[in-house]
Amino acid sequence: MDIIVKKMESSEEIRGKAYVHWKAWHEAYPGLVSPEYLDKLTLERCEEIAHRWPVGVLVAKDGERVIGFAGFGDRGEDAPGTGEIFALYVLSEYYGTGAAQLLMQACLEQLKQYPEICLWVLKENKRAVRFYEKCGFRTDGTEMTSAVIAATEIRMWRKTVAMPFETVIETAKVYIEELFASNAGGHDAAHTLRVYRNAMLLADCLPDCDRGIAALAALLHDADDHKLFDTKDNANARAFLEGQGVPREAADRICEAVNSVSFSQNRGRRPRTLEGQIVQDADRLDAIGAVGIARTFAYGGEHGRSLEESVAHFHEKLLLLKDEMNTEAAKKLAERRHAFMEEFLREYAEETREDLK
Repeated sequence: MDIIVKKMESSEEIRGKAYVHWKAWHEAYPGLVSPEYLDKLTLERCEEIAHRWPVGVLVAKDGERVIGFAGFGDRGEDAPGTGEIFALYVLSEYYGTGAAQLLMQACLEQLKQYPEICLWVLKENKRAVRFYEKCGFRTDGTEMTSAVIAATEIRMWRKTVAMPFETVIETAKVYIEELFASNAGGHDAAHTLRVYRNAMLLADCLPDCDRGIAALAALLHDADDHKLFDTKDNANARAFLEGQGVPREAADRICEAVNSVSFSQNRGRRPRTLEGQIVQDADRLDAIGAVGIARTFAYGGEHGRSLEESVAHFHEKLLLLKDEMNTEAAKKLAERRHAFMEEFLREYAEETREDLK
């Protein structure tokens, strides 16, 4: 899967946008809008709309297939100097792939000259409201009920100035809970939150570090993990940071730290930045000790590994981590966790001796 976002140009893209419009409404809105309106929203009607308003439309494509679109532009006379996102839809089969974030990021780039951006969303479309909140939009209390669709919409606003990191950090915690909601293995939201807590514990011992960068890198370190997501160039992390108004320079530093975490891709390499060293240590601390043992067997069970195959993982990776810690605080914590794993392995070997009767 290699999703790109571009301006809608060809007749094929116009037809693809119309299909997504029709399909997305019939997938997401039953029970939220009038069934009579949905019956009237035919594919032909959506094609008519797509041909009538082709300007200010971005399409998300998986190969040659249009799988999402977004419309943007100037709010107009009722709010001069304000940008608006008029629509953003993705086919349900592409939920969780980062396609919606890519569309949002592209819209924000197109509207970056506006100090404020607004949008309207169905009040009862909780999934969409949460998505826009993750992208930095907030409700202002304004509602509008449409007799045509028999539903109420709420207005949301986003300022294009950066939010305080404290606010972004709290929003990131909510974001990762939703991002990993369906993952019960070793790379779930609980793992990410433990890595975050480890990172803050290490940061307390290193006053020269940038706590905001370390915190967000820890929270987003698995947002584009190749074992979980088919994304490139930190697409999920960057879309989230862009949506929160985090400056590009800070986002680059966060992603550099994120990219230094992977054991397989960074074996024997010390991260260049202090924040990268902290997050790498924080992630590796969660791979050893009692939690590391539990995660190893949880991951093994999820992927059909035998007990022996999971035990082999200790010797292939986990027992090596103690000597690859970067910070002194992490080295001290790793000593005790490493010793606990060695004791576990001795007990496991004793209990599984072939001559045991």
